[in-house]
Amino acid sequence: MNIFIFIFLFLSLASISNQKSTSLGTKQGGHGFSVELIHSHSPQSPMYNPNVTDFDLWVSINNYQSDIHIKYFKTKTKRNLTSSSLKPTITMRSPVSYVGYQYLIMFSIGTPQVQVHAIFDTGSKLLWLQCLPCSKCYNQKDPLLDPSKSSSYSLLPCDSAICGKIPGSGCSAWHDICEYNIWYADGSVSTGDIAEDDITFLTTETDPGTFKMPNTVFGCGHYNRGSFNEASQGVLGMSMGPYSLLSQMSGWIKGRFSYCLVDNTNPFSTSQMLFGDKAILIGNSTPLAVPTGKVEWYYLSLLDISVGTIKLNIPPGTFQRDAHGEGGLILDTGTPLTRLERTGYEILEKKVRKMADLKVAPIQSLSTLCFFGSKSDLDAGKLPSLTFHFQGLDLYLSPYSVYQVLGNRYICMAALPSDSFSIFGSLFQRNLNIGFDLYQNRIFMYETNCNN
Repeated sequence: MNIFIFIFLFLSLASISNQKSTSLGTKQGGHGFSVELIHSHSPQSPMYNPNVTDFDLWVSINNYQSDIHIKYFKTKTKRNLTSSSLKPTITMRSPVSYVGYQYLIMFSIGTPQVQVHAIFDTGSKLLWLQCLPCSKCYNQKDPLLDPSKSSSYSLLPCDSAICGKIPGSGCSAWHDICEYNIWYADGSVSTGDIAEDDITFLTTETDPGTFKMPNTVFGCGHYNRGSFNEASQGVLGMSMGPYSLLSQMSGWIKGRFSYCLVDNTNPFSTSQMLFGDKAILIGNSTPLAVPTGKVEWYYLSLLDISVGTIKLNIPPGTFQRDAHGEGGLILDTGTPLTRLERTGYEILEKKVRKMADLKVAPIQSLSTLCFFGSKSDLDAGKLPSLTFHFQGLDLYLSPYSVYQVLGNRYICMAALPSDSFSIFGSLFQRNLNIGFDLYQNRIFMYETNCNN
């Protein structure tokens, strides 16, 4: 089975109330925790659908990639709407189009604790959940969150120091409560109150425990419509924005986390995400092209690409962010296919076609470069590896990460051209340990076997 994305599921069967708890308010430094990642098409996943084919999934991400993600990144640099007036603002990635390529993270909120699932998004700056009362909510499998039942829940007033600093937030015209208003690139929207409550995560340690974040800022959505998935109750932002969940936990985890995505050959294999002292920062590193705090995304300096052992000598600056904030390459787990600036991509595709020992397969419904072939052809080395030459880091990419076998009939390269941003997508990240040290503005990447 070929699988492209993962769901955060915290696999502890014990009740949260019986677990050991670590509070951000009482313990600082010297700690870490880990969670398991399970792909959405694994039999272990609540979203598992055995009737979905590899080819159907590949068609879906071709369409998803072309329309939603690139549009989001491009639009974000060209619009900077003021937040105090509560104007609609495109500040988040669309959470939506195809369920199979989203991440879900499971956690608990409130006192007493209520378990929820939210879309995990490295490109979003705010955690928000659907809440009662709800004037319009999209359908979700789980009950709507009722904040009135949580003794630790509190609304933020208009004069709060936080109000206005969160994208799309500002003072309500009807009452003295801070509100947010988020429009996504595909037209989906979420509007509601800015509030605080306790967030608790189950960990996957040998002796399971919990990781508690008291007084976490989040959005309580009372009007939410669009193409959100019923398996999720909202969106969890993990960008470098000032009030993303990552930024709110950053002091405790010391700006460190890492993840390792499995190669999908074993449907029961799991990936790991590690925080704080447990984060794995090994191998060579590359500096963030834009320092922490300057932007919310993780920009890297890609200098060139090699196909096999042949360096392409792509024109300098092709993948660099310019003085106006346009272009550049972003590391993103929310985008399955890698997107490369068109000039660089065309040079890459031409060389891959030339070095491949397989016949090109023109498939009308697909934009990706595909060949007629099976897994045995991939095993036989009939398609070349790639090496991405980042600043200070030469990253080898195995053919098993670069290409995807579809129904043992086609093999497609997991990349497409872009006319704006370049994105280093999640399929190219398979079997890489990727570690973040945001205090030192560095990202570590190391080839490994994530199944072990």
